[in-house]
Amino acid sequence: MQPALLEVESLTVMRGQRLLCERLALTLRAGEIWAVLGVNGAGKTTLLHTLAGLLDPAAGRIVLCGTDLRHTARRWVARHLGLLPQYVDDPFPATAFEEVLAGRHPHLPALAWETPADEAFARAALAAVGLAEAENRLTTHMSGGERRRVQLATLITQDAQVWLLDEPTNHLDLTRQVETMRLLQDKAQCGRAVCMALHDLNLAARWCTHALLLFGEGAWLAGRTDEVLTGEHLSRAYAHPLQAHIVAGRQIFLPD
Repeated sequence: MQPALLEVESLTVMRGQRLLCERLALTLRAGEIWAVLGVNGAGKTTLLHTLAGLLDPAAGRIVLCGTDLRHTARRWVARHLGLLPQYVDDPFPATAFEEVLAGRHPHLPALAWETPADEAFARAALAAVGLAEAENRLTTHMSGGERRRVQLATLITQDAQVWLLDEPTNHLDLTRQVETMRLLQDKAQCGRAVCMALHDLNLAARWCTHALLLFGEGAWLAGRTDEVLTGEHLSRAYAHPLQAHIVAGRQIFLPD
């Protein structure tokens, strides 16, 4: 069995007076890719931010690489856990290379500059997302899809063991979506745990090993993708009939 990288113990998450999930229990292990699924407003983003330690849960605890998240310095967290938010602002002009290089900051000693090895890491990350030739372009002059790939490259450069991603395929065309999911699969196979909020059920069914369904009012279901992603469970989560179909040997889900 692969090591546990993120453990969620009896976690209750609320947003104001709304109960999003109650007594959530799950373990993210090296090599696993988790999809967090549910309707808009179900709490996917809030849950990811809670798992990252940016929001406090109403109850329960989160253990990151064997350490209680409540008693851990943020720099240590940033070395072990990376978050790709749904939206990322660019308050200051920066090139793609400068933005991606910032992913190395949690690993630098205080007041230290990036080393040539850090710069090489950043360039390799840009190449991994197909932007090697764009390192000197300002991110404010890039398309939404290009900026999303820069943000993913920053996460690669951070080199954490646990990756949390909020809709990583936002703004990406079909080819880039597939490339992104394949990259995340490769990173998981190299010993990371990946957990992402998705809207595309078929991306989740194709690429994810595990799934967490948020039903609303605190209810949830978690487990292996082939056990959780069924027409019955998805119809309940999305309040609309969905049916499973086999296409080219793979299961896909379509609305009635």
